[in-house]
Amino acid sequence: RWKNLTQLKEINFCNTSIDEVSLNALLAAAPNLITIALNGSTLDFQAVKWKNRTQLKEINFGYTSIDAASFNALLDAAPD
Repeated sequence: RWKNLTQLKEINFCNTSIDEVSLNALLAAAPNLITIALNGSTLDFQAVKWKNRTQLKEINFGYTSIDAASFNALLDAAPD
């Protein structure tokens, strides 16, 4: 479904039903993604693969249920 999205810089999934498998596929296909909005998402954030997201600068988790372990895993994967 998500193939080569090298030009994609920003995406908004606010209040959508995107699942972990689809988000992981998008992250793999969009290496230059800078901003992602996940407001209101019900994702299992522990299943999201944040590694190698070197361009990602902004993630909006407003009104989500992200837990401390998932947030810390994201911080560990972040380059800066």
